[in-house]
Amino acid sequence: MKKLHIPIVLLWALTITNALGQGAFTNTIGENWEDEEGYAMYLNSDGTVMIAGFTESISSGWRDAYLVKTTSSGDTLWTKKFGLMGYDEFTDVVKTADGGYAMVGRTWDTGTLDDEDVYLVKTDANGNLEWQQTYGGSDDEIGYALKQTQDGGYIITGSVSVPGGAHILLIKTNASGDTIWTKTFQASSYGEGEAVIETSTGDYMVFGYRSNTMYLMKTDANGDSIWSQEYPDGEYGMDMKETSDGGFILLGFTNDIGAGDYDMYLVKVDANGVSQWAKTYGFPDYENAQAVIQSSDGGYVLVGSTYTYISDDDDLYIVKTNSTGDVEWQNTYGSIYDDRGYDVVQASDGGFLAAGYYIQPGTFYSDVYLIKDMGGASSIEHKSEASSHLVSVAPNPFTEQTTLTLEVDSRNTVYVDLIDLLGKEVQRTQFFPESAGPINILIERNELPQGLYFYNIRSNEEIIATGKLTVQ
Repeated sequence: MKKLHIPIVLLWALTITNALGQGAFTNTIGENWEDEEGYAMYLNSDGTVMIAGFTESISSGWRDAYLVKTTSSGDTLWTKKFGLMGYDEFTDVVKTADGGYAMVGRTWDTGTLDDEDVYLVKTDANGNLEWQQTYGGSDDEIGYALKQTQDGGYIITGSVSVPGGAHILLIKTNASGDTIWTKTFQASSYGEGEAVIETSTGDYMVFGYRSNTMYLMKTDANGDSIWSQEYPDGEYGMDMKETSDGGFILLGFTNDIGAGDYDMYLVKVDANGVSQWAKTYGFPDYENAQAVIQSSDGGYVLVGSTYTYISDDDDLYIVKTNSTGDVEWQNTYGSIYDDRGYDVVQASDGGFLAAGYYIQPGTFYSDVYLIKDMGGASSIEHKSEASSHLVSVAPNPFTEQTTLTLEVDSRNTVYVDLIDLLGKEVQRTQFFPESAGPINILIERNELPQGLYFYNIRSNEEIIATGKLTVQ
């Protein structure tokens, strides 16, 4: 999570070709010479999308909280900025009963260096400010999630700092944002509330972590704890949703079990928090989990990021499972730099929208990243206006080696990345042109198994062409 420059307009178009369906896309939102990131989403009934996060584009302080509305195909309808005179950002957004929106996050006055406070903003349906409130004392308080409650007020969870760590924070407000009560729940080291749900009986479910252990708690309507459960194999709890059977699906990440240093960790529990099953997801390096939903078919969709030590970058990572947590498909999205996913929703056509941030090649600033995945393996084409490179591949299919022929505009190093059907980069080839003009790049099979692969060809930190290869 995260400089005043004169904007230089660089127009980018991002398109996606999906191997198993139509309607998918990727899009970036923001100015090329400032940072913008998206942390939370809400899908409206008309298919439009709300994204909440931050922008550093000509803000009232160092950073402003940011609300974006897009069409169902990811085109920006409007953007709004909110904040005080410092560092402000949103971490969650909900639609309110009156058709407006409420966002929660944090605010910090960088001028006075006062402590961080929880920041709650209410807008109308067009994103116009109706009111804003802050909550906090002499410590740092941050809001991570909120819901509008049955009485029209709001329930917020987050964290409050203490010497040597932090405690889980729970705040109940009325419809105008005035505090009704505040509760803290102690951790021996560090704790955060990352998700909150109001039950049909008016109680609250709070999920997060305490002392490096996933933690689920049920409170009564006054915020007093009724019961709590810990899940020792999960170190960090990041999201929770109620499931169709009355239980809950919990998402975090773990370093204790799984394929790599950290992996996504999904736990299905009943209404009393008793674990029914648990699964891990990831590759040999490092995965970060951020959000989960139950899909219309009863399965689950997870989003976060995956980090590869060899390439030293993160990509947005999305995983689809069946109702028992078995992987049906998984994909990665991003540039050659760090790109991450923070939230996911399901569209009415069955596709999945994920939001996060994308580092723009050439500027190295982040933009809000919005992708739509229709399911199955995907290949991404990322073009600038000036990019139009035709590639011939022969032979294709191939058994031992093949040659890619194309024209380049300069002597810049050319990279060819091969990507498998799971969206994972499996091979990289470098080529050093002696001059601008036609080049022939030899691709060796090496240890690649038989199957279909996608290729991305990059030059000058830009993807200039994409396509498919088949290994026999």
